[in-house]
Amino acid sequence: MDYYKEVKKPNPLWGKLLLFVISTYLHWKIDIFVSKNDTRSLNPPYLVLSNHVTYWDPFLVNMFIVEPICYIAEMIYFRNIFFRFILNSVGSIPKKRYMKQYLPIKRLFQAKNNGRIMGIFPEGERKWDGVTDLEGLQVIAKLIQKLRVPVITVKIKGGFLAYPRWAKHSRRGRVDLGYVLSLTKDEVCELSLEQIAEKIRNHLSYDEMDYQRKEHNKYTGENLAENMEHLLYLCPHCHSYNTLFSTGNQLSCQQCRYSVIYNQYGFLESLQGKLYFDNLRDWNQWQNQQLKDLIVAKYTTKQSSKDILKDKDVAIYVGSIDQPFTYMEQGDLCLNQHFLYFKHNERDKYQFGLAEITGLSVQFRAVLEFNYQDKMYQFKFKNPHLSAYKWMQALNLVQEEIKKQKCRKSLSEFLN
Repeated sequence: MDYYKEVKKPNPLWGKLLLFVISTYLHWKIDIFVSKNDTRSLNPPYLVLSNHVTYWDPFLVNMFIVEPICYIAEMIYFRNIFFRFILNSVGSIPKKRYMKQYLPIKRLFQAKNNGRIMGIFPEGERKWDGVTDLEGLQVIAKLIQKLRVPVITVKIKGGFLAYPRWAKHSRRGRVDLGYVLSLTKDEVCELSLEQIAEKIRNHLSYDEMDYQRKEHNKYTGENLAENMEHLLYLCPHCHSYNTLFSTGNQLSCQQCRYSVIYNQYGFLESLQGKLYFDNLRDWNQWQNQQLKDLIVAKYTTKQSSKDILKDKDVAIYVGSIDQPFTYMEQGDLCLNQHFLYFKHNERDKYQFGLAEITGLSVQFRAVLEFNYQDKMYQFKFKNPHLSAYKWMQALNLVQEEIKKQKCRKSLSEFLN
């Protein structure tokens, strides 16, 4: 399905109108400040790179740039009629996340030749705990070398607290933007891939919790903890999964009644007893390590009789890169050491080899999505308090463990 159009510059009047509407709306939603803007003295074409923390980021970054940016955008947004109209009107380039596709790169070079300002979020998706993840910078560095254009990096500070990935609603508070000329055209031509990647990493690395401990900005709104269990899936007190339940500003465990308050500064307060973590980043790192330990134990002790994870009342949808998702049925989603499988009425209806699963992501806070062979699959949870993020982490960790097991086996065979 051909969703995209030519990547030439949009009509100047339309571009100004679009940026005016976006600017007006976002200034109404949050308090925006710009500490530096090197784009004012820079002529297109050039490339804009930014950390990715909110749903608004493409619009937020574009507010203080003179014309609409030609973004590489997630293909799922082109399936919505309204977003498709906006994205096509500014020449955005659709791409399926985590899949190798040559057409988006080809169209990015067309954008350069048309004098466009190009935009990429190197992390690929919004972060869950406000910490940048820049593992794929070598690919970005290669692209920069081939484009041979200046590079602007934009660091968004406060965006995660204004609109957390897991949250249902935004909050009013300060968001700081800094537009820095990180690489001139001459530097792009002269520096090595490693040097380019290192400069980008230095300019984009960011931790929201460290920033907030220094700034103490307030982020006001209603029901601040609502949907926090989409991120936090493991209780630190009783170590139970799927028992955390949010209401208002509070997150509580239904198993042991451990409870915390999420305050207007983005930190946690204990209602009674011990406070295990005063922020979401540390809690998230702890729970992911616990999940990793569980998975490693399953593989090292060969305990294949019990599932690693299992959630009931899950709806499965099947589609493809060119076709919309279609509802199939509802059942149980299960994960063991060998397969991810979906069963209905105690019968395995879909079985996925773990090594063949690609493109793992969470869409719209709580929809698990991945590619398998020539199909795309989505899983939606009937229980609104279950975490799709938990499944994404588990599948990533299982795939890592499978690779390690294969390496150990290969080494053992070589030594013997």
